[in-house]
Amino acid sequence: MGWWALASSAAAAAALAASGPGLYVAMGFAIAAIACGLVGFRGPARAPRQRLAGASAVGLGSILLLLSFVEYGLVIAAIEELTRMAG
Repeated sequence: MGWWALASSAAAAAALAASGPGLYVAMGFAIAAIACGLVGFRGPARAPRQRLAGASAVGLGSILLLLSFVEYGLVIAAIEELTRMAG
């Protein structure tokens, strides 16, 4: 499960770099990376490499989710500023 989580965090990073609806896709992939990473890390009979992959996916997913929230906030602030300038 940890490897799926790492793949999901890589997809989130790629989606965050894309413009347009990639922001929302990045949020979804980041949440999936955190969830899959926790499942992969907390398994009692997991190999150490799988646990490490799960733990790193949780960290990467958290950072990418935070970055996507920041980008979303910047977009909302820019829309509000454009609305204020137009009105």
